[in-house]
Amino acid sequence: MGYDMTLDVLGTTIKHHMVAAEKHEEKQANHYKSAGIYLKEARTRVEAGEYESPHFSHYLQTYAKMSSTRAYELIAIADGTKTVEGIRERSAESMRKSRASNVADTKQPVDSVGQIQKSKNLSTTKPITDPLTYQIRALTKKLKQLTPEQVQQISIDVTAQYFN
Repeated sequence: MGYDMTLDVLGTTIKHHMVAAEKHEEKQANHYKSAGIYLKEARTRVEAGEYESPHFSHYLQTYAKMSSTRAYELIAIADGTKTVEGIRERSAESMRKSRASNVADTKQPVDSVGQIQKSKNLSTTKPITDPLTYQIRALTKKLKQLTPEQVQQISIDVTAQYFN
């Protein structure tokens, strides 16, 4: 293809397309495709010996600031063998599997999307290190032991104390 850019400028151009893709959702696929085209050019030139290291991954980390996996996804978009939506779906599925695996390891209850549910039982929560949180939990525990009449009387007493 042959662009009249140095490899560092080519890397900066790739980064700019990635930033633009994140900002402009309606043009995202076009920016990803452009980044993929530039990445193909950079890979060809690195393999031809124009870069200090023969490793494309080193170039990616230095100038494009991205992983090899992401770069090859963008190249596939540029080639037309993958779509942005397809990559997004595969990534989401991978995250769901990863969360499910992590949850299975911790043996904690999960919600419908695989997020760990927080326990509502105060006795199973993490140890308290904040004094204010400790006081609030202690008061909550005491309030739960009171009858409705006792709570009403405390409410009347507190109201009288602050508003009289």
